[in-house]
Amino acid sequence: MDCDGLRLLAAAMTILLTDYGGTTAPDTCEAIAEAAPSLYRACGFRRVLAVCEEIQHSEISEQSALFQRMFQQFNLRYFAGRLPDYKILAVYDVWYWETKRCGYPPCFPPACEAVGFIDFAGRQILIRFLGYHTCGFTMAESLTHEMAHAATDGDHGPNWRTEMARLKGLGAPVNDDL
Repeated sequence: MDCDGLRLLAAAMTILLTDYGGTTAPDTCEAIAEAAPSLYRACGFRRVLAVCEEIQHSEISEQSALFQRMFQQFNLRYFAGRLPDYKILAVYDVWYWETKRCGYPPCFPPACEAVGFIDFAGRQILIRFLGYHTCGFTMAESLTHEMAHAATDGDHGPNWRTEMARLKGLGAPVNDDL
């Protein structure tokens, strides 16, 4: 593997570490140093850290476009087109986008394992990129979950639970571990 493979490794390591409770760019950099020491030495600390930061803070535009189309389909199929438009962003680190990009105050303990977030003010839905189905949710289930928030009051209260049951009855992708 050469420095070109560094992006792929950093992306995979970010996904893996996030699935196990969260990561930061320095933590991902350290994990790469342990997992691929020769690549780490060849690329150097600064380059590895910069790539880790870039990956953790980036949107995956191809996935965003795919889930934007899915949002439109789900809105018509499950919500009769009544949801307002939301921009769908597939990202590696929902927590970073929620707190740093959207400006929401961090909750404690941090929700590093968050698979989705709805930004009502910015009309955005953030979906965590899941390279593999490793955390109990699929990306489609995360999208449905956030769309149910858009259709209700935004929390996980009775209105939202009723909405999720309605969606499940319609055959929408819904995680059973609500």
